[in-house]
Amino acid sequence: MYKIALWFSSFVSCVTVVFMMFQFWGEKYERKYTVKHLYKVLAFIYVIAAMTANTMMNPFLNLLSNMVMIVIVSAWFYEGKNVSRLMRIFESGAFFTVLGVTEAVGVYFIDFIMDTLGIMPADPQLLRSIEYTFSKAVMLFLYYVLFVRLWRRRMVRTTFQYFIYLAMFFYSTVNVLATASISGEEHPRLLMVVMGSIVLSNMFLLYFMKYLDERNFYKLQNDMMHQQEKLRFENYEIQKETYTRALSVLHDVKKHINVIETLYRENRREALDYTRQINEMLKPLMPMRYVNNPILNCLLIDKIRAAEQCGISFEIDVSTADVNFMESIDITTLFGNLLDNAVEAAGNCGGEKYIRLFLSRCNDMLLVRVENSVDEPVPIRNGMIAVSKKGIGILNIEKCVDTYCGTIDYRDKGNKLICEIWLNMKGQEIKSRT
Repeated sequence: MYKIALWFSSFVSCVTVVFMMFQFWGEKYERKYTVKHLYKVLAFIYVIAAMTANTMMNPFLNLLSNMVMIVIVSAWFYEGKNVSRLMRIFESGAFFTVLGVTEAVGVYFIDFIMDTLGIMPADPQLLRSIEYTFSKAVMLFLYYVLFVRLWRRRMVRTTFQYFIYLAMFFYSTVNVLATASISGEEHPRLLMVVMGSIVLSNMFLLYFMKYLDERNFYKLQNDMMHQQEKLRFENYEIQKETYTRALSVLHDVKKHINVIETLYRENRREALDYTRQINEMLKPLMPMRYVNNPILNCLLIDKIRAAEQCGISFEIDVSTADVNFMESIDITTLFGNLLDNAVEAAGNCGGEKYIRLFLSRCNDMLLVRVENSVDEPVPIRNGMIAVSKKGIGILNIEKCVDTYCGTIDYRDKGNKLICEIWLNMKGQEIKSRT
């Protein structure tokens, strides 16, 4: 009496598997052809083939039909950069196997719950329908929450989103158990609606949440770019201020020279004092040279001035450093954020306030070490600052380090925070080859 519900559950099961396989292909590889509706037709053919094999209740035929379609689609309708046809077939087959394992886990889990609650359906067709439905809900949940993160980097999730995922899974479980508890009544059409709604609603909502993940990712990227532009603008303002001061001095330089000449001709003692005043005025226009890169040099001068205004001692050892392999924007982003964070942390200290910057080259690697005082311990996990404490600046630092195939390591030493960064001078060249 539940044959219709079983058939419909089987159909929904096949649609779900095909949907996830095409999701996997679309996210891992690129479509080989641009013919309109071609891939929709392929998906339809796949569903029909899988459904035909499924209705025969023959596991071997079911597996064979899926593997044939996987080989055909992955080998001749998709292509990937630096991914061979054989590797695409292997990865697709492995993913299908993982889906099969998650489906088996879902069947075992729902059978265990129904047996524990004493609501195991007596009708084998209804039991099979419930197993189909719940296993696909488990499959969808694990795919979007766990599996997709293995190959998709363009996603940022919040704690609330994970709560939504769990709430959806709990809702599906309750609905399936409610269906099992009324299995004594003959309502196959009602069961079709309930089971189809459970799977399809999960499919739609989880697919929507995937786009929300991408939206969060692009929003974060946008915020990071804004922060980079802010640093560049601040650097521009520093240069503008220096230039304005230089123009102001140069505008009156002739007058100053005339006054000094007059004072010397008259052998007046005020000439020496006046010369000293002029020297003090010219000091800001003759900055220290810390490194051979003008952008980093200008940045260091500004951060040292900001630290001194906050009562922070600033020690620098960068004599052997060479940062000319870095892009200008990366220099501003990396050192601007590192030193801004150090100045902010040291400035909030009640005791000794200090910052130490050390740069050193070792073969094709550059070591950047920043040490600063902190007022309270910084939460660090596996050498990285805890996610809850990460701002846009720290994320930009990590992105910049990744650009040069580098590593970053934070260490908390009580009232001292140490950040060590290694950058590969040939990092961009390595990135371009991969």
